[in-house]
Amino acid sequence: MTGRRIVVLLSASTVLWAGTGIGVAQADPAARIRSVRDVAGRLEIVLSGSGLGETSLDPTSVSVTLEGQPVQASAQLLGGVPSSSLVRRVVLLLDTSGSMAGPGIVGAKQAAEAFLGSAPKDVEVGLVGFSDTARLLVPPTRDRGVVSRAIATLAAKGETALYDGIRTAVQALGAGGLRNVVLLSDGADTVSRISLADVLTQLKASGAQLDSVAFRTNDTAGSVLQQMATATAGRVLGAANVGDLAQAFRQAAASLTNQIVVTAEVPAALAGRQATVLVSLSGGGKTLTDQVVTVLPAKPAVASQDPVAHTLHPLDVSGFARSNGTLAVGLGGLFAAIVLIVLLATSRGTSKQRAGSRQRRLLSLYTLTGRPTPVKEETSVIGDSQIAQSALELAGRFAARRGLEERLSLRLERAAVPVRPNEWLLIVVGLSVVGFVLLLLLSGNALGGVVGAVLGGAAPGRWLGFKAGRRQAAFEDALPDALQLLAGSMSAGFSLPQAIDAVAREGSEPISGEFGRAVAEARLGVPVEETLAGIAERMDSENFRWVTMAVRTQRDVGGNLAEVLMIVSQTMRDRAKLKRHVRALSAEGRLSAYVLLGLPVGMGTYLFTFRRAYVHPLYTDVLGIIMLVGAGVLLGIGFLWMRNIIKVEV
Repeated sequence: MTGRRIVVLLSASTVLWAGTGIGVAQADPAARIRSVRDVAGRLEIVLSGSGLGETSLDPTSVSVTLEGQPVQASAQLLGGVPSSSLVRRVVLLLDTSGSMAGPGIVGAKQAAEAFLGSAPKDVEVGLVGFSDTARLLVPPTRDRGVVSRAIATLAAKGETALYDGIRTAVQALGAGGLRNVVLLSDGADTVSRISLADVLTQLKASGAQLDSVAFRTNDTAGSVLQQMATATAGRVLGAANVGDLAQAFRQAAASLTNQIVVTAEVPAALAGRQATVLVSLSGGGKTLTDQVVTVLPAKPAVASQDPVAHTLHPLDVSGFARSNGTLAVGLGGLFAAIVLIVLLATSRGTSKQRAGSRQRRLLSLYTLTGRPTPVKEETSVIGDSQIAQSALELAGRFAARRGLEERLSLRLERAAVPVRPNEWLLIVVGLSVVGFVLLLLLSGNALGGVVGAVLGGAAPGRWLGFKAGRRQAAFEDALPDALQLLAGSMSAGFSLPQAIDAVAREGSEPISGEFGRAVAEARLGVPVEETLAGIAERMDSENFRWVTMAVRTQRDVGGNLAEVLMIVSQTMRDRAKLKRHVRALSAEGRLSAYVLLGLPVGMGTYLFTFRRAYVHPLYTDVLGIIMLVGAGVLLGIGFLWMRNIIKVEV
């Protein structure tokens, strides 16, 4: 009686196993589109076949239609593309829980080794084991020996953290390329920290395909494996005994050998549009089809015999060959600029100039200019050659004629840049020429060159303003302490010039430099009030203008200047404290303004660089251009509005 019950139970189990749809039998032939991307204006489609048995997909039978319109297409096995930029990764996810102990873990190791022997050599294989926890044993690699040695160390013990194992495997696959997970499990999850719903969501978002090998699983575990495989368009292979494991893993590896890459031409009428892509081909004695909806490439295909040229690059340098005239002008300008720089940098002065320099050095020994330090020859940063001197004279005449010399001198002194106005003008012109040539070569049109010239000419001014702003801020921060030192020196009995000299010797830059210049001017006979007014003008300091006013008032009507300077110093400290307090309170508003202003620009730049098809109508269609102009105007209005909101006068 007992024997009959056992037979009945075994028969029922067999029926239930068949009812789950999981078995050793070969699945029906199928093809699935795994990847669609834009490669140099062509549509590259990767298909993966399954259930083909001993046959394979036929690349010669491929046909592609875009929105029902047949297009020219070619295909070849993915393993036959030697320079393909597609990366194929597989992670073997093996159950090492206690239920796999004995023949189970031995069969799992043999099955994994069988997979390594059957998978194509260009496929990167990784290994994850899960029991109480999930462990990444080997990241995806082409070194089969490393994976094989890790497989040999597997041991069965503990519970089953199936869901944690799947999460670890998906993370190990990374992003991009064709990614697969081959799972071997003999039971349901028992100790994972995440739920089945979380796993299914993560699998769908990853884009990876999960193929499961169900080893002696019950109905519940088999249903879970089927759900996960269905979520990724994968499949479940059954293994009723240890001997079936190796065959199931070989079938999983066979799907990697049945992957083809299809290259399709995109008609100009469909370029940049969203379309339904339908691919059909022969495999397993049947005609297999699959379709996907995607955005077609917006640019025409670039003819090239080199497969490497089919890789997308963020920078389009195709403008190099658009116009031979543009290329010649750009290269000629670049060559002339390089020659001019070399001449200015390496040429020396004429013999007459060198003789004059030698005479000045000899005379300095017998004059006051030679004491206490030797005289330094005045040499331009541009050079002392005849060409450089001629260029400097021309720039000097231009600056004097346009009234730029005085303004440039003030800006250069404010930033403490040891360059004369005519030298600065030559630097600006040189950078404009370099910017024009570079962007002319990169863009291939005159508009790009004009933009480069504007950017090259504006960059020095922005740098000068930035440097001057930092120096002015440092001056304002150190001014209260300098005034306190000035007042203390005068209280100790120093005269005003002596107190200024003490500040010049004891202070830090830029205070010491500016006060030192005031001392030098005073020794040459310039009134102290005018030297201090010169500091206020050079540093554009409203606070120091108060100091100058206090000194003038004391000189005219008398009074305790030290006490006045102490009051001014304390007022400056209180005002600076209030400014910092207001700046801290308005920090959130300023950050919000930066984010709101930068978000449209950053998002537009990202889309133009990586998803150009989405923004293509904005700069090719009249309505799109109007929308861009309107967006720019609204962005400018928003900038002015937010600046007035967050700007608090103190």
